[in-house]
Amino acid sequence: MPADPSAHRPGILAERRHPFTGSLIVHALLFFSGALALVYEILWLRRFTAIFGASTPATAATLAAVLLGFAAGGVVLGRWAAGNRRPLRGYGALEIAAGLGALGVEAWLRLYDHHAPTLYQALANSPTQLTVVRTLLTLVALFPPTFFMGGTLPLLGQALADGRRRLGITTGSLYAVNTAGAALGALSVPFFWLPRLGATASYAACVAASILIGGLAWMLDRGPRTSSPEPDRSKPGKMAGLRRTGSHDASAVHPATLPFRVLLILSALSGGLMFILEVTWSRMFAQVHENSIYSFAVVLAVFLVGLAGGSALARAALRRGGSARGIFGAGWRWGGIAVFASPPIFYALTHGLTYLAASHGWADYGLKVMGLAAPTVLLPTLLAGMALPALMELCGTASGQPAARVLGALLGANTVGSIAGSLAAAFLFPRWLGLWWTIAAVGLVLFAVGEAVAGGWARPWFTPRRGVTVVGMAVAVFLWNPSGLPRVKFEPQQGERIIALNEGSHGIVAVVGAGVHRRIKLDNYYILGGTGSAGDERMQGHLPLLLHPSPRRVAFLGLGTGITAGATMLHPTESVTAVELVPEVVNAAAGHFQAANLGLLQSSRTRVVAEDARQFLRGTPERFDVIVGDLVVPWRRGEAALYFSDHFEAARHALAPGGLFCQWLPLFQLSEGEFNIVAATFLDVFPHATLWRGDFAPDRPALALVGHADDSPLDPAVVEHRIRELRPDGLNPQLVHPAGLWMFLVGPLDPRDPRFASARRNRADQPWLELLGPLAQGGTDAEERVLFTGRRLEPFLAEIRSKTLTGTPLANIGSDPVRWRDAGGGMGAASVMMLENRNAAGDSAMRAAASGLPAQVRTAVLGPGN
Repeated sequence: MPADPSAHRPGILAERRHPFTGSLIVHALLFFSGALALVYEILWLRRFTAIFGASTPATAATLAAVLLGFAAGGVVLGRWAAGNRRPLRGYGALEIAAGLGALGVEAWLRLYDHHAPTLYQALANSPTQLTVVRTLLTLVALFPPTFFMGGTLPLLGQALADGRRRLGITTGSLYAVNTAGAALGALSVPFFWLPRLGATASYAACVAASILIGGLAWMLDRGPRTSSPEPDRSKPGKMAGLRRTGSHDASAVHPATLPFRVLLILSALSGGLMFILEVTWSRMFAQVHENSIYSFAVVLAVFLVGLAGGSALARAALRRGGSARGIFGAGWRWGGIAVFASPPIFYALTHGLTYLAASHGWADYGLKVMGLAAPTVLLPTLLAGMALPALMELCGTASGQPAARVLGALLGANTVGSIAGSLAAAFLFPRWLGLWWTIAAVGLVLFAVGEAVAGGWARPWFTPRRGVTVVGMAVAVFLWNPSGLPRVKFEPQQGERIIALNEGSHGIVAVVGAGVHRRIKLDNYYILGGTGSAGDERMQGHLPLLLHPSPRRVAFLGLGTGITAGATMLHPTESVTAVELVPEVVNAAAGHFQAANLGLLQSSRTRVVAEDARQFLRGTPERFDVIVGDLVVPWRRGEAALYFSDHFEAARHALAPGGLFCQWLPLFQLSEGEFNIVAATFLDVFPHATLWRGDFAPDRPALALVGHADDSPLDPAVVEHRIRELRPDGLNPQLVHPAGLWMFLVGPLDPRDPRFASARRNRADQPWLELLGPLAQGGTDAEERVLFTGRRLEPFLAEIRSKTLTGTPLANIGSDPVRWRDAGGGMGAASVMMLENRNAAGDSAMRAAASGLPAQVRTAVLGPGN
């Protein structure tokens, strides 16, 4: 066969005087482009979550829209790039267009935000239609910028491609650098962009950076090629098979190729499997880390570094003359083994899903997360990530099409597979296979496909080698049976047992029993309540209900065990709305906590709404007399938004005249500064607010911020009337008398108080609780945490009690409630003494404080005979 004259034709950049300089520029551009793309993606996910809610469908729709735009851009613009004579200028135009398209996203979101209540009300009875509308809006808003982003890699791949069509070497390096930039982008959002600039300014900076990079690329373009673009060699025979080139790399051999359609299928499979692993590994790590924005960024960055490193390894192997099919097969076979082994390795390294902790702050904690991710995420991804450059190399010989068109098709197929993988990992595999089997199944598929690609497709299908492979896989499943790994940590030696376990899109929900008590756990360590603290949990429902003269319509934001909302069964309420995002939690509360929640979910008065609480309040036309916000982890993704100012505003908007909103705060998860942030944000919306205890636990206290829709003062006669209306509650016997409520009062909160006036505000644009909480508290040993509890908390509560009540919602409560309030304050101080092992002094102080309470309340608090 005569030598193909195009085999000696240099690439577009190689024609220039300094080809290395040109290549370096292209790689630098792709690195920063990859970083920006990940920053955009994370900011879009946060923005769309704020608009659509923290539900899995909303997140999946946003991610699918981003990937769909990438896929379409790769295919369509790849065809255009094939004939482009000025690749750097074309790349610059795409970056500028992506930046301008990103500006349009916010316009679409503001349009939706304006019409969201009307749309929600119209489609409230059809969640599927509402999801479809939101998904369509996401696609329309994100398609322009992501479409242009998707064309950048094929275009620059065409720029560096040479006549030898070694795409695995040329474009493989671009892909590695682009992915490495994405890893940096993932880390930069929580560690730089959000704390330094906030979401809005960060987004504006990204748009400016896109336009700047585009303008720089435009200026660096040195004019059109002097030769024609790479021709369309549509006859497959021209480039198929083995052939040595006449270039300086004459020893390099083009590997035997596979049909182009098969390569596209493998590319799609690669994208799907990698995305399934990304989602499922994130879920795996959620069982042991503090579920903060930082931890997820670290795990994502490790995953992306693995992909980048795998691409670099594949490129290096190709440069050394390695067979692309051999590289693909080896990467997926060994990667499959590493993936399959990752669950038992993870389980062993975490000592049976023990919560990660560190003694020297979050930096130490982050290193522990990375150390755990190295053998369980980095190594498998490093091996499996060798596939895509190998496929690029094979495509260079399988198709006679120009490089950009080939790369566009290949990357488009990969991205379509990623969309399918992300949806399957979010909605199908958690229920079908569960956490461990999903990872194991991906490992088995990787190994099987890698073996098939490396070993050839020819008949006979069964060979001794393949027989040994099948037997080996069966033995591996038998020895490392994923079904044998627990998905929840429990202590059988302490009498704990798993009563029920269900895995769904939002996580793993387990009902864990110990003796006569049981509790709900979400993702292993997130406790949603239990019967052991049923009295305190029910009191969190009683308190706001007793403050309202006629709480007929009540909403609870968060269900958990249903014990708190179950308090309504003892009040003359007409309707109870429980808003819960996780369906498995609702099932657990209904099936295993019916007695503790007083049959809440079986009552005709109760309605359960499966929706994000923020979206429900923003969209519902209903008005409630009382809204109760449940205890949630302040920095946990999704739930942290329940402390944003716009959520408090939505709650106020949903209140009926004279209504009140009660937000419970877990002080055992907040520092004093973080409490000030929440309280200040709350007071901006509810300037007439009071502070209440939820219990007298010195080490795990809960406080309530109670905001009033108007400035009408609390009436003690109303409380007395409501106490008489209350049916007896055996778990809270102190409520036989009004003093049993007033002893939980702390006092009024003043927005002008310097501690609140100078505090930061927690907003979607600047989510300070998400940013500060994990760094101060998450992953730190209990004794190292600086929490607003015990000895730190009591002086603040005493300061609030000392403030004048004139001009506040408590102006008319009279002397008796004040005396009972002070008795409760003394009981709180006494409980701190007992925590400090000053038992005699604490017992004496407790009795002295309780002496200020009526006899029946004192007996309920201290027990009979006291």
